[in-house]
Amino acid sequence: MSPGFNVGLMLNVKKKPFDDPRVRRAIYLAIDRQQINDIVLDGTGGETTIFMPGMAYTEEEALTWPGVRPKDSAGGKEDLAEAKKLMAEAGFPDGFKTKFDSRKVSYYSPVCQIVKEQLKDTLGIEGDLQIWESAAGYKHYGTARAADAEGDWELACQGEGMLILDADAVFGGVYRAGGTRNYTDWTHPTVEALFEKQKVEFDLAKRREILRETADFLRGFEDNHWVTLVWGRWFWQVHRDIKGFNPPKTVQYGFKHEDLWLDR
Repeated sequence: MSPGFNVGLMLNVKKKPFDDPRVRRAIYLAIDRQQINDIVLDGTGGETTIFMPGMAYTEEEALTWPGVRPKDSAGGKEDLAEAKKLMAEAGFPDGFKTKFDSRKVSYYSPVCQIVKEQLKDTLGIEGDLQIWESAAGYKHYGTARAADAEGDWELACQGEGMLILDADAVFGGVYRAGGTRNYTDWTHPTVEALFEKQKVEFDLAKRREILRETADFLRGFEDNHWVTLVWGRWFWQVHRDIKGFNPPKTVQYGFKHEDLWLDR
């Protein structure tokens, strides 16, 4: 099992009220990740560690974070109270109407359905879920790419499959302008500076500290556009007669089959 699939809730920061960091942080705090993991992934998903579990923080450490800690714990109840307070400060004590989108791929739609119900129950954020064929979904999200365009979507569930098992894949896919899953081209100088610093650091311990600093900033949700919901793990069913198979760590590695053979 490899944690190579980052499933998140995309927030369109170009649209109101998601341009308000208080609303975004409230959503981050209110979502119950454990419920998503239990219902959709049968508890097999990895915790929301920002980067691959263990690369900056362990899953055990992430379980202590505000927003990630279980909602039935004392800390989880504090998170829900803080989320409601932030919504009231932003002018939405009773929530607001929005819309949800998901591509008909993997388990995106079931995840989005749960997120939709959670936000309705906890913050009064309500809206319908539109499910798209894969290519149509990409086109729909792309409406927010142009600098002068808001886009036609507001909240959307999407995954980012890692091509390489490295933090650079997370930066490039989600947290840098032009990223494959950064349809609003969200960017922040703190994240950019830390990216440039970590990418040239050869000392693994020092690089890990830089990644921890990055994760701390992103999970604080002072400014962020992507709510990590769960790290999906790859599972492979292989017949006993197939030899030479090594479980791939990422999407890209899964395409390499030159060393497989059938031995009956």
